[in-house]
Amino acid sequence: ACEGKYKAPAGVELVKVVSEALITGIRTTPAKCQWNACRAIGQVYQSRAFMQSPLRLEVHEGLLLSLCREVGTSPNLKVRIQAVQSIAQVPGDSCFWGPELSNSMLLAMCQAAIALDPCAEEPSASKVEEKQRTTYGKQLRSELYAAGDHWAQHTQLDRSGVSPELAKMLPQALQQLPELSMVFEVQEDSGTASWPGGLLQKWLRKERLLL
Repeated sequence: ACEGKYKAPAGVELVKVVSEALITGIRTTPAKCQWNACRAIGQVYQSRAFMQSPLRLEVHEGLLLSLCREVGTSPNLKVRIQAVQSIAQVPGDSCFWGPELSNSMLLAMCQAAIALDPCAEEPSASKVEEKQRTTYGKQLRSELYAAGDHWAQHTQLDRSGVSPELAKMLPQALQQLPELSMVFEVQEDSGTASWPGGLLQKWLRKERLLL
């Protein structure tokens, strides 16, 4: 879908304008506005206009990096959760999953996982309140598993492309996602992973990033 030539339908030129507005919105407090912008980005990824836009790759990079920033640094866990959910809406076409952007996605998810640790040393701007961590921590873990599987299914990243920052952060992040350290098992009746996070765990083992 990424390399084909498309005849842009009426209104598709608005995709870039909309994306720029959402990138601004995702940076704008209060948190409710940021949450709405994150949710809308997920809807953009699922839209026909986005997939048919000749600017889709340029738009994708801006939207994705904005989501990654919120996943990794937002002090509001509801915003992080919605941003993770929208990352899970990124289309599976290979052009959306280049090594550099894939690295940014996994790095952001690691930062989100580390934020669940009450003892983690986070920058003051991204401190997560204990009340939020208690209330939304379980949901964030669940969304990280789902987004991690989506990531592992489509990523173009391998061990050679993993940035030093990501390599350093992975062990600490995995401590907050202990299920990824379990033995990977497949249910014989359905052929699916027996717990969420199976595909990401399998990728980590294949790339020798999880022993």
